[in-house]
Amino acid sequence: MDRFPLGYNTYSIRALRWNDRQLIEYAGSLKLDAIFLQDSIDPGINDPVHWKAVKDAAARAGLWLGTGGSAVLPKDDSEFDRSVKLLRDGIKRSVGMGRHWCACCWRATATTCRPGRRPSTSRP
Repeated sequence: MDRFPLGYNTYSIRALRWNDRQLIEYAGSLKLDAIFLQDSIDPGINDPVHWKAVKDAAARAGLWLGTGGSAVLPKDDSEFDRSVKLLRDGIKRSVGMGRHWCACCWRATATTCRPGRRPSTSRP
């Protein structure tokens, strides 16, 4: 291998508030190899037509395309259905963009753990 493939996770530049096309164009302009669309704010995020357009744009730019969603663990039992929907939507979107997997954040905090259990942490 003459070089390491490079890319970026769009969450790292979310403050720019760019749509998916702009994020792909930017990655292409930097001559990156990959882009991982995480927590997209694009208005077409749930539109299968948009997924194909994103997949095609990434291919034209020569980018490996990954996608995923946000944190999916519910804060409490009342949010369980919402969490399942987020995960299902993320899987549909990933497949629509040509991926065979969906990345998402599995996160627990002290308020989401069972009573008497403390989340795993490096702090004492």
